[in-house]
Formats: sequence, structure tokens, C-alpha cells
Amino acid sequence: MRVNESDNNCHYLYTLLTKFGKVISMRPQQNFFNKYLIVAAILIAGITFLLYLPALQNNFVNWDDNINVYENINIRSINIAFLKWVFSSEFPGLWHPFTMFSFAIDYALWGLNPLGFHLTNILLHTINTALVFFVVARLIRVSSKQNSLIAATVTALLFGIHPLHVESVAWITERKGLLCAFFYLLTLLSYFKYAFTDTKRKRFTYYIFSIFLFLLALLSKPMAVSLPIVLLILDFYPLKLLSIGKGFNAKALIEKLPFFILTVVFSLIAILAQSKAGALPMLKQYPIDLRILNAINSYITYLGKMILPLNLAPYYPFPFRLTLFHPIFIISLIVFTTITLLSVLTLKRDKPFLFTLWLYYIITLIPVIGIIKVGRFAMADRYAYFPSLAPFLLTGIGIEAIFNISSKRAAQISIISVLVILSGVLMNMTYRQIDVWKDSITLWSHQIELFPCRVAVAYNNRGFAYDDRGDYQKAIKDYNTAINIDPKFVISYNNRGAAYIKMGSYQEAIKDYSMAISLNSKYAEAYNNRGFAYSSLGSYQEAIKDYSMAISLNSKYAKAYNNRGNAHVSLGSYQEAIKDYSMAISIDPQYVKAYNNRGIAYINLGKHQEAIESFNMAIKLDPKYSQAYYNLGMLYSDLGDVEQARINYNKAESLRLKVP
Repeated sequence: MRVNESDNNCHYLYTLLTKFGKVISMRPQQNFFNKYLIVAAILIAGITFLLYLPALQNNFVNWDDNINVYENINIRSINIAFLKWVFSSEFPGLWHPFTMFSFAIDYALWGLNPLGFHLTNILLHTINTALVFFVVARLIRVSSKQNSLIAATVTALLFGIHPLHVESVAWITERKGLLCAFFYLLTLLSYFKYAFTDTKRKRFTYYIFSIFLFLLALLSKPMAVSLPIVLLILDFYPLKLLSIGKGFNAKALIEKLPFFILTVVFSLIAILAQSKAGALPMLKQYPIDLRILNAINSYITYLGKMILPLNLAPYYPFPFRLTLFHPIFIISLIVFTTITLLSVLTLKRDKPFLFTLWLYYIITLIPVIGIIKVGRFAMADRYAYFPSLAPFLLTGIGIEAIFNISSKRAAQISIISVLVILSGVLMNMTYRQIDVWKDSITLWSHQIELFPCRVAVAYNNRGFAYDDRGDYQKAIKDYNTAINIDPKFVISYNNRGAAYIKMGSYQEAIKDYSMAISLNSKYAEAYNNRGFAYSSLGSYQEAIKDYSMAISLNSKYAKAYNNRGNAHVSLGSYQEAIKDYSMAISIDPQYVKAYNNRGIAYINLGKHQEAIESFNMAIKLDPKYSQAYYNLGMLYSDLGDVEQARINYNKAESLRLKVP
């Protein structure tokens, strides 16, 4: 057949794929991990890595990145205290110690440079994409007894470049999902090794290794609790160790007991942690019938996002108006029922592939589908990260089947052309979605554009970002909108109060903090902030009461200790101030301002050497902290050391501090 000049590229790709496929199919007896599959996996992973490189230019976002990373003092040193914290803490509502450990490693390497954190996420997603290729190739090899390059390639490529996965990669906090998937996929590969190894010693090694990898997945994110059931699904098909109607294989069930024990333990830990963080709302707020309706709708909505990934958002508001007779729910129920019936029908015809894929999809989403409700959102893109494997694999197998049925080369070239075009479209959408996560303002502006005046947290978080930029009027406007949407949204009152303080409106700030406290009497930050407002008005006794209340609610609240120390200084209680500053430093050894403030308190007590040590420590931690140089210069001037005073004054002046 003659090929037009414009078809040269497609023809070349077609020839390459067919030759590649023939080479593999000619060597079915070879070890699965042969060099040809490895090359294909590396190519797909490379495409994924290059696609996500723009994320390296993204910043942190104020959606849990602050809690987990850039305000989290616990990750700033890896020592015994850190290990004790990371394995005992339920901070911040999710227990994922291995993820926190990875953040600590990133901080040790990069400090608070977001580039390093984004690079780790990109590398993890890249590796996961390669692992998906190997898992899929192994699944097809076991089920059909032959290698399948096209299906594995399409599945892995979709996994790597699909826009639905941008949230999991571009959002630093969602490192937990990437790590969980990494160990989840490794567990599956290890389990395959266990199932197909004849030597007892090697089988035992792979079995123990599978349990260990599963433990690491759970320590990364509790969503991995679905894995024991997934292993049973694999035992049913393609491993065929279990069957319906012919009795169960007792050994296959017993060997899963350690996995199920870990699942139960980590499920209880996750529920306890979420409960303590207040993330499990009462049934009155989210009735069980509404949760079930939302769950069925979410199952189909996720599939819709995989087929047509439009209007992807970080926060999908809960559909309170969803009812049994709502058109959206009826459509979702019909689609859900139809797929389920088709799966059962194919199972009865001894073709269990669709059934197992659908069951995998349902099972892996159960922990986050909303029956046990977490948070106020209906669904989240990140939850589809490894459940998406099932629809992507079905797509890969379908495309390969069409390719094989099309005997004419022109038809096969057309299929490849369509795949290339669709891949380009998906990659372009992913590129644009990565830019949505550039910073907090772009992220929440995108959310507000999709759901205007519906999500209070979007306006609150954008307001906080404006506040950071010094645009207090825009910040207050967004906080007002957040409060209008949800009059009981405590955080917005607290944040609006902070904006008022920066504008010098202390009385307005006190009103907001008092409102926040009336809505949540255990809100330590609101007490601390109201204390700061009182201090700014000279009401130091009132301030100390609020600081003390904040400390009683949070004994590790370093900022409250520092602020109370400042109030004590203003009252002339220097010994009390030094105690508070020292406590703040013991909680956060890198608290520069606390060292500087303690130095001032020491000066007032005439303890000059202690003051010098405190100022020098502040300078050591932050060589650009001009205030410490100025205070040190002032102290040396009082001591008559003109040379040292001059050196420190000059340094302060070079850092643009106006010396009187």
C-alpha cells in the first residue's frame, strides 16, 4: 500500500510498534522483565516526567501545604524527637508518618524551596507510571499467556498524562497518595512473584515482602486498606485460585489474614485521627441516605472525568439538593446498574475480565467514596489516582483488540494517528491544569470560577493569599464572601481579624476574634490573635489572659509563648518574659524572633553576656535578620565597645534597617 507523504510519521510509528510487538511475542518464554518491556516503560515514564516539569515553577499553596510543610516545624530536623512525633501524632487529621518522613527528607535537602518538593512528587508519579506498565503487562501475561505491548502502553500512558491526576502530582500535600500508590503497586508485583514462584523459600520471601510493602503503603496513606480485597480479586482472576460456586481455596484466604489485620488496625487509626480532627461530620449534617446517593453519583462522575476531563476542581461541593428522583442521580444509577449487569453477564459467560475490573474500581474507591464521610466535599480528583487503573486498562485492552481486528495497515495507521492526537489533547489539558496549581491565588480563583459563591473555603484561602501579598482590601472582601456563604465558618473570622490588625483596625479585629471564639471555644489561634490585638491597644493584662488560654489549649504553641513574653516585657516582668521566650525556643529551636526578644529582656535585666548570646543565635539562624544586628550594635554601644557597635550598625544599615 502506498503511504502519502503526510503519513510518514504515522507509518514510521506503525512499523516500529508492529516490529516491537513481534519481537516480544516471539519470546513468550523469556522472563517477564525483559529489556523490551523495560525500554517501553522508560519511554512512557520519560514522557510523563517531561510533561510535569512545569510544576517545578509552582509555589506552595495554602491548602494544607502550610500545615504539612512550610509552617510545620516538626519536619525541620530528623532526630529522635521527630521520630517520636511522626509515629505518635495524628497531625493534621490523617496519620501518614511515612509521608511526613519524606517531607522531612525534602526539607533537609531543599529547605523551604518548593522546587524540591515538587520534584519529588514528579519523580514518584513518573515511577508509578512505569510500575503501572509492569503491573498491567503482568496481568495480561497471566490472563492471556502472551505479552501485550499496546494495552500496557496505552494504560500506562493514560495513567501518566491524564489531567485527572494533576492534583495528585502538582499538590505537594498529596504526596501521601503518590507514596501510597508506589508501595501499593510494588505490593501487587511482589504478590505476583509470590504466586508464580515454585521455591518455598522464595515464595515465603515474596510473601513477607508483600506484607511489608503493604505496611509502607498504609503508613503513607490509609486509602491502601482496599488492597487485601484486591488481592482476593486477583486470586479469582487472573490467578484463578478462587472460584464462584466451586468452594473457596482455604489457603488463599488464610494467607490474606495478615493483610486484613493491618487493614482493620489502620482503618481504626484513620477513623480515630479524622474524628479527633473534626473531619467526620455527624449524621445530622450528612444523612446516610444522602451519602449513599452521593457515592453512586461519584462513582459515575469519576468515570465521566476520566472520559472527558473538564472543569477539574480542587473542591467539589457536596450536593445537598441531590435526591432519589434528581435527574443527575437517576442517570448515575442507570449507568452504574448497567455496568454492573454487564459485568455479571460477562462473568456468567466465563469472561470475568470486565467483572474484576469493575469490582476493583468499586473496592478501591470505597474508603473515600463518602459513606464514612470525610470533610465537606463530595469527591476529589486525587481519590481516583489508582482506581483509574481499571478504566484505563479496559481502554488499553479495547484499543489493542481494535488494532488486532483491523487487518489493513491503513486502518491500523489511522488508529495510531487518533491515539497520538488524543494523547496530545490530554497532554495539553494536563499542562494547563498544572498551571492552575501555580500558587494559591490561581488555584482558588479557578475554583471560584467553576463554583462561584458556593465554596466558602475557596474565598477564605484566596483571601489569605491576598493577605500574604499585602492586599488587605481584597482579602477582607473574600473573607466577607466566605462568611456570607457560611456564617459559621470560624477560620474566616480569624483571618479577617488578622487583616484588620495589619490595617490598624484593632477593635474590628477583636470583634472577629471574639466571634471565632464564640463559635469554637477551643480555637487556640483566635485566642492568641485576640491577645495580640489587646497588646496593640496597650491592654497587656487582657492580652496575657488570651495568650495563656491559647497555651492551655495548645501546650506546643511557640508563637503564643513568644507573644506572652512580649506582653510581660511591656509590663516590666522580664523574668517571666525570659521564661516564655525560652519555652518558645525549646518548642521551635529555629524561632529567630524569640531569640531576639529574649536578648532584649536580658538587656533589661543587665545580663549582657546572655543578651549577646541570644542575638548571635538569632543572627546564626538568619544572617539577614537586621533587627538582631541593630540590637547587638546598641548593646555594644552601651558597653563602650565602639568597634563592635560600628560593625553591627553597619550590617543593620546594609540590610536596610534605618538606624536612629
